[in-house]
Amino acid sequence: SVHLQAQNPARPIMDKMLLSMGNILTVSARVKRMERLADGEMVTGEMEFKAMFEPRLKAYVKIKSPREGTEVLYVEGWNENSALVNTNGFPWINVSLDPEGSTMMDKQHHSLRCIGFRFTEGVVRHVYKRHTTDFDDHVIYMGQQKWYNRNTHVVKIVYEDYGKSKYTV
Repeated sequence: SVHLQAQNPARPIMDKMLLSMGNILTVSARVKRMERLADGEMVTGEMEFKAMFEPRLKAYVKIKSPREGTEVLYVEGWNENSALVNTNGFPWINVSLDPEGSTMMDKQHHSLRCIGFRFTEGVVRHVYKRHTTDFDDHVIYMGQQKWYNRNTHVVKIVYEDYGKSKYTV
């Protein structure tokens, strides 16, 4: 007798996610963020953003908190690949900042270049590439959950080997 193993229900959901994310050309949203930093500090904030992804990333962000009124404009390949920031405060000037530099990355994990679905799409593609033979060990379908009155699928990606290590450059 032949034993057929059932397909992990997360795989077709993630396939559909990849297809959808790849077709998104523009996005706008109001985002509330909550991040736990390495030292345990919990950081919150709120922003509105608009982004276009083709032919290159263009993003506009308006901060609602913690520095209300701060605006960020970023266009790949423009302004020496720096973000133009209106600080909305003294000394009342605009500054150009590296999106991955210490000022813009202060108290957050992801840069402006991760806006929209680019980062998430990269994570999903990495899971497929890295776990071709042990996908089911790292991706678990958790069922459905109601989110803002919509049924959604919950997929958990498990990385037990994730860790941080100190090194000297």
